[in-house]
This record gives sequence, C-alpha cells and structure tokens, in this order.
Amino acid sequence: MDISQVIESAFPGSGHLAIDLDAEIQANPNPMELPGSPDLLSLIPAYMQWVVLNRDNYDQLVTDWTLNALAEYGRAKSEKSEHLNFKFLCTELQRLAVCSFLEWSLSALMIVHEEQVKRAVKHWLKLTNNPT
Repeated sequence: MDISQVIESAFPGSGHLAIDLDAEIQANPNPMELPGSPDLLSLIPAYMQWVVLNRDNYDQLVTDWTLNALAEYGRAKSEKSEHLNFKFLCTELQRLAVCSFLEWSLSALMIVHEEQVKRAVKHWLKLTNNPT
C-alpha cells in the first residue's frame, strides 16, 4: 500500500478533498491558520494528501507548514485546546497513518527538517495503544 492509500484508508475521502481544495490549500499553505473552526479530521488529511499528490512539483510552503502543523499537533498535551486537538480526535489507525506520512516525508521529499519530523513521530506514537 502506498502512502496515499494509507492516508485514504485512515481518512476516507481525503484524496478527493485534496484535489477539490487544491486552490484553497495553495492560497492557505498553513493549515493551522485556517479561519473559523475548520474540520481538522477532513482538512489535515487533505493537506497530507496534497503534499503526496504534489511531491514532484510542490509548493514548499504547503509542505513545510503541513509538517510543522503535524509536529505541533503531536506536541499537544491536552484535547481541550480546539485548535491543537487533532491528535486527540484521531483514532489509533489515523494516528498510525499520520506517523506513516511523517516517515514517508523523510525519504520522499527533498527538503525536510529531519529532526523535527522524527520528534513528531515519537509524539504521535505516544498515544498509540493508549486509551484516548
């Protein structure tokens, strides 16, 4: 299973949403700065899929901000903070898909802050196999 299928399996519809929101994602490269109260379970996987779909001809800002957002969500300590609670909204399967995406980014993308991504994986794995 390739990484796009892993994300799609955990977050159904994310691949189509990434395509549908292409212009919006490029216009708003930082998913943490989206206005209002966005549906994180739909939008963050769409950003992940967008990075996968555009890995050969991508906007580095979208990629950087998506990885930064996942690192920030991974560091979140409490689900009470709505703008940071994506990790807590995810099921174990979804958290593992995020980890797979982060690990994929280390080998598939040209410019990645390796230390940040490796730390993010550790933070995301802390909740895995633990009750939420």
